[in-house]
Amino acid sequence: MKQVIAFGYILTLTATLLTACNSGGQRHQQEQFSMLGMYLSNAAQGNLEMTRLALIGDREVHVDSPDARTGATALILASANGRLEVVKYLVSENANLEYEEPNKGFTALTVASWQGHLDVVQFLLKSGADVNHAKTIDQWSALMSAAYRGHLPVVRALMKAGADPMLLDTYGNNPLMAAATEGYIDVVRYLIRRDVSVSATNRFNRTAIMDAAQNGRIDVVRLLLTHKVDVNLVTKSGQTALSMATERGHTEVVKLLKAHGAK
Repeated sequence: MKQVIAFGYILTLTATLLTACNSGGQRHQQEQFSMLGMYLSNAAQGNLEMTRLALIGDREVHVDSPDARTGATALILASANGRLEVVKYLVSENANLEYEEPNKGFTALTVASWQGHLDVVQFLLKSGADVNHAKTIDQWSALMSAAYRGHLPVVRALMKAGADPMLLDTYGNNPLMAAATEGYIDVVRYLIRRDVSVSATNRFNRTAIMDAAQNGRIDVVRLLLTHKVDVNLVTKSGQTALSMATERGHTEVVKLLKAHGAK
């Protein structure tokens, strides 16, 4: 499996949201000065009073009225940008915690977790957000998003709230694989301590050590080796952790793998 396929959608999430969040002067001309435009832009920018005024100033603007282009609601935009006070206000107005952006399927909790906004994540969870909501285009949960981005405090908060580390994405990846791919050793170590399997395989028979090796994440490779993973496991396409590291030119990883019996 190519990493870009497994994690492709999430790589565009920040750019999409931040474009929407900062689009006060870039919206479609017919929406620039509308109450909806004011509402969404101010929510994204953290202007609580202006958000409130925009919401109550037009009967056609609902708390969950979405952006015409991205489909993101004020709650998603505020959550993505860590605007806790705005998030609190929107939730008090009964904003839909489980609203899914129609193109990618992410929720307020997903984007807050992706961005690492711990205070927003904690508030959304306390307010009843589904910690295991995983209906994005690739079935990514909030935990998967936080793990992939290396936000250990958020990972801990989600796990404490009951996040299921065994939830897999469309390709069979677990959160440990996501963290290993990006080299976030603290997250990998934490998930191992929470009994997430280091030897789990995805639909392509790839493992966490393969993802780490392919990307030159030597510290993660070293950690996984202490847990006696199979260094010679072969993917469905005939690759091993060693062949992946060799192809990418990660010489130190290659040496380490060979020292542990990789062939």
